[in-house]
Amino acid sequence: MEFIKSYSRGSFVLILVLGVILLAATVSGFYWVLQGMYRDISLLATPQTLSTALLDPISLIHHKVFIYAACVWVSVFLFFGILLWGSLRRIVVNSFKKSGKPVTKKQVRASAASAADREAEQYTQQRLFLHLLSVLQREGRLVDFFSEDLNLYEDAQIGGAVRVIHENCKKAVNKSLALEAVIDRSEGEEIQVDPGGV
Repeated sequence: MEFIKSYSRGSFVLILVLGVILLAATVSGFYWVLQGMYRDISLLATPQTLSTALLDPISLIHHKVFIYAACVWVSVFLFFGILLWGSLRRIVVNSFKKSGKPVTKKQVRASAASAADREAEQYTQQRLFLHLLSVLQREGRLVDFFSEDLNLYEDAQIGGAVRVIHENCKKAVNKSLALEAVIDRSEGEEIQVDPGGV
């Protein structure tokens, strides 16, 4: 999808630059043709053939024709430039679709939805963690204990406080969570793992 966006921008700039160069060349060519015609008419103007008073209206017509022609040329080049750019973009998009590259809007939406799901899952995990921490704080004052400066107390005082905090947090954990062993073995007992098994 990013390739198509960069291709669209690049092709648009290239068509615009080439169109401006071609437009400038054709408009300046037309201008020089009109200038040559005006010069030829003015050279032919003699008192017997053409009055020099008629050269001013011819000059005015010459400038108006140039302005109108230039406007028409700009419009035509702009129209066909946009048409060419759209056609080339469509060809590239169709080529990508045929090659199996992901360019559909559905896939973009699906990736956005999976990102939203991951974000929602992360938010849920954070909420569960905060809930557990708040239960341990409410029942056992665990966060207060971690925030306390223990240098101010004797070891016996700390031991007595830790015993109370431990009992209250253990009650809170047993009440809130159903803990069970991951492996049905005693602690310190050796375990054999089959090759390839986890």
